[in-house]
Amino acid sequence: MNQRQTGLIIVVLSIIMFITLVFLTIELKNAYAELHKTCPLPEGICPFNKALPTLSIFAFIFVILTAAFGIYLIFEKKETSKAKIKELKISLKELNKDEKKILELVADEGAIFQATLAEKAVMSKVKVTRILDTLEGKGLIERKRRGMSNVVILK
Repeated sequence: MNQRQTGLIIVVLSIIMFITLVFLTIELKNAYAELHKTCPLPEGICPFNKALPTLSIFAFIFVILTAAFGIYLIFEKKETSKAKIKELKISLKELNKDEKKILELVADEGAIFQATLAEKAVMSKVKVTRILDTLEGKGLIERKRRGMSNVVILK
């Protein structure tokens, strides 16, 4: 799941929480109105005579902040400097056919297990390991240990 999908899920959950919170606040206000009828305290002092319950206010703030975070995740764009792009283009010209094939597979998947990469590239695991060593040395990919295997990601 990528960052945009995560942001979208957070926004949808925030909307659901907001709607639920509105209905619960309305029910709570109705309950407070019933309790206020039997309250002997004056209207200004009665704890049941509030515009919005305090917990509802905090919950609304939390939902709004959560939705804002989701929106941020959806629309955040990673900045890439012109120098980095130029450096990457130079590096890509220096790659041989097999290195380009491996790099394209990693780019298509985003993150891929090294063994799966060898299967998709139809190459031996040893050859893929050597190619990944070269690409990692050039700063194009990164391998992260996950249990008994490696996950390959673009750097």
